[in-house]
Parts: sequence; C-alpha cells; structure tokens
Amino acid sequence: VYPADHPLSVSQNMHWSWTQGYIFLKMEGRYDSDNDGVVEATDNTFAYHCTSDALRRDVELEVHQDALSGGALVIDLDLDLANIISPVDIQSIPFAEGADPLNRTMMDSLATAITLP
Repeated sequence: VYPADHPLSVSQNMHWSWTQGYIFLKMEGRYDSDNDGVVEATDNTFAYHCTSDALRRDVELEVHQDALSGGALVIDLDLDLANIISPVDIQSIPFAEGADPLNRTMMDSLATAITLP
C-alpha cells in the first residue's frame, strides 16, 4: 500500500495501486523508427514498465566512505543503459509491462549494469 518506506516512496508515479506493486524500472521515450539516424517527435514511442515483486533485484556494492553524524552521504554510481536495452528489439516489441520475459531480461541486465565509477 502506498506510501512505502524510502526509497520506494519517492514517487507515487512508481506505484501501481491496481496491482499493489511498484515499477522497479521505467523506461519511456522515442526511438528512430524511420531509420534516418535522428530521434524526432514524429518517431514512434516505446515504454517498458518492469513491475511486480518477481522483478525485484538486489544489488550490493561495497563502498568505503566516511559520513558525518546526521549528515547525508552521496555515493555516485554508473549505470550502463546500453547493457539494459541491448537485448531489446524496440521495433518488434515497443511496449512491455509487468513481469513478462522481456522485462525479466531487462531487470537481470540492470542488476549487472550498476557499478561504482
């Protein structure tokens, strides 16, 4: 039930109340559907919403950093978006939501795409 504890509470848009689930990865945009080498407002859209507890992936990275008592600690991370989207044929499957096989593949890729700089 929304709102959940942080970090899932940062955006109500990431909670689907009708499924009682969270979107763990949400990618939306346009792709070069006319193959002219430029993504434009007239190109087709894509949307991938990876949701449900089955798609939750835990990632652990070891960081050695001192934090001031009561202060915030910001840890920079790198995300290789190409690693997540490379198994996807956007023209064939421009839309997927839930825990379907394509979204499972993207979530598995996400787990390996997060690294320390």
